[in-house]
Amino acid sequence: LRTGDLAFFEDDYLYICGRQKDLVIVNGVNYYPQDIENVAQEVLGVRPGCVAAFSSDDTGADGDLEVIFEIRSDSVRDVVDVVDSIKMKTIEVIGIVPTRVVAIKERTILKTTSGKIQRKANRRALHDGSHNIIYEYDSNDGSKSNLFSFFT
Repeated sequence: LRTGDLAFFEDDYLYICGRQKDLVIVNGVNYYPQDIENVAQEVLGVRPGCVAAFSSDDTGADGDLEVIFEIRSDSVRDVVDVVDSIKMKTIEVIGIVPTRVVAIKERTILKTTSGKIQRKANRRALHDGSHNIIYEYDSNDGSKSNLFSFFT
């Protein structure tokens, strides 16, 4: 039976690790997005539970790591430092360099009705430009600031 769940047995217990479709594959190495999201949400200024990590490639092939998060309204002035902290903490704890780190307005990350992060929908919204971006770091383009969108 193929469910798409990732799991393992240890000491006669079954542990569910995540979903195959959510894995982030970078340079042939698999990363669990929830591990990256947990690291990012520890940064001051990030709304807990409002982070999505995913691959730039939505086919399940090798891609780049992208992280999108809601920034608290009282931390917008420090958004560049928050983004830098997420990059550095991800490198330090996970051992991977995010290619893209994007701060969006509070209460705009896409979730299910039960409050789960919708990674695919957030990737789609980020790539088609429908997220309200406050600030974006993209190693392919350099940093781009878009603070105007927060105040409109």
